[in-house]
Amino acid sequence: MCVECPPGQAQNIYIKRLASITMEIMQKYVKDDGVVGVDDVKRWPVDSDSFGFLLALSTTKSMESLKEQPLFRKKSRSAGELVLLARSVLVSARMFYSYEK
Repeated sequence: MCVECPPGQAQNIYIKRLASITMEIMQKYVKDDGVVGVDDVKRWPVDSDSFGFLLALSTTKSMESLKEQPLFRKKSRSAGELVLLARSVLVSARMFYSYEK
């Protein structure tokens, strides 16, 4: 359900939604009061590309600037890896798996 934003349109709502989706993927829940971050820094170290991307979501004003994040600039994954990741996310979301801190 991707929607292209017209030039000049505020992207804040999309950035906030992407931050929520990212937190859901990383830790299975969204922090309260719109706070962007993760609670388990052993699992998601502050020097990791994933954490850096999440941090960028809390400060950026445009989706375009997110393309400069190391998480996106790395060598692209194979189609098989992406399919496996997508399936894992779907199974995890449907089964309500959680991990112990």
